[in-house]
Amino acid sequence: RYDAGAGLSCQIAELSSIDIDYSYQKTEYESPGQVDYDYDEVSLSYSRRLKSRVDVLALRPVYSVYDSDLNTVGSVSVFLGWSHSLTEIYSLSAFAGPRHTQIRYRYPLSLLKETEDNWGYVADLSLVRSDETWSARAGYTRTLIYSSLGDPIENNRFSLDASRRLTKRLGARFLISYSMSESTGFFSREDTRNVSIRPSVNYMITQDHRLEIGYEGTINSDRILPGDQESERSRIWIGLTLNYPQKW
Repeated sequence: RYDAGAGLSCQIAELSSIDIDYSYQKTEYESPGQVDYDYDEVSLSYSRRLKSRVDVLALRPVYSVYDSDLNTVGSVSVFLGWSHSLTEIYSLSAFAGPRHTQIRYRYPLSLLKETEDNWGYVADLSLVRSDETWSARAGYTRTLIYSSLGDPIENNRFSLDASRRLTKRLGARFLISYSMSESTGFFSREDTRNVSIRPSVNYMITQDHRLEIGYEGTINSDRILPGDQESERSRIWIGLTLNYPQKW
């Protein structure tokens, strides 16, 4: 898997800003039962802080293309958003909007069906608490993901993410999430539930370099398979973050 991206931010006025972001992903599978694909996404965000200084309105259209040997999926979403600072440490944000997806099937699948259109919605809701010692975020997102065969899948995810600074260099983080994925695609059907727990600790080696080690446990329940079958997965991971501050 290969990932790349770029972004540009511009403060066009004292209370307004524009952001442009692009990301690219190329995924190749070793298994012949899965389909390699390319994924491109571009977004344009406009935000304006109101004179109250505690409210921000935003508009964010997103266009993405999923391309494989089986199909090409083009999706357009428009997020309308509002953020509000409740207090100095609490803030609330709500983003939602329509989504339109068009699927174009390649030969020989196009002999059965050439195109398919689908309407839906996207959402991102969160409540955030943040101070110098610890922070937490409770959120809900609704997004479009893809199966290994290229079928679009509606994914609803609830999460709680908390971080605490234990000492000047040592910190801890705990993330728990519950997601539901459903689709009736051209190639496959999916109806799954997923619970994930991810605790971790991190250590600031320097001001710009951080080492993190964590554990992730996942329980996946497939409601399509007979007997509501469950599968479990565990992993231990290590991450190293290197930041290189830019000097102008």
